[in-house]
Amino acid sequence: MAQTVQLKRSAVPGKAPGAADLALGELAINTHDGKLYLKKDDGVPAIVEVGAGQELAAGRFDYGLVSVAADLNADYGSL
Repeated sequence: MAQTVQLKRSAVPGKAPGAADLALGELAINTHDGKLYLKKDDGVPAIVEVGAGQELAAGRFDYGLVSVAADLNADYGSL
């Protein structure tokens, strides 16, 4: 059986997670802006935008090996 992965999400324009909002390596998505975020730590914890310039079309975000399908009508948590 397939498993569904639920990311932390926000539909608020311009809202991005802070370093305290995500665990190391955790992903979050802004479904309004179509932006995907990742927490990294190269000595200083930081949030980076993954796939800058990519668009969210029909609830799907594709960037290289990362593909995320989002139910834009669901709210499973907030950033």
